[in-house]
Amino acid sequence: SRLLLEQGRPREAERVLLDLLDDPAIDRKFQLIAWARRFEAADAIGDDGKLTEAKRQVRALYVKLKSDYPEAIELFDEIVPLQTQRTLGVSSNVET
Repeated sequence: SRLLLEQGRPREAERVLLDLLDDPAIDRKFQLIAWARRFEAADAIGDDGKLTEAKRQVRALYVKLKSDYPEAIELFDEIVPLQTQRTLGVSSNVET
């Protein structure tokens, strides 16, 4: 999905992400990243409803994982751009 977003193909990225999020076997750390990517896709498309839903999903999952799955947060911090994290309101990175 990241490649599709970089290529300016957000609707295709969104379809890939929806398939991924519909998979009941997906690990929660990848679910968190997929929701963040879905936020980026919705932003590129200009769909406010999807932006709001993705932001809500990221925040809820982030809070759950922060306490019981810190490795997921570490991976999220490495993969999701800091600006996106800040826009989502979930950045654990602190500027020095």
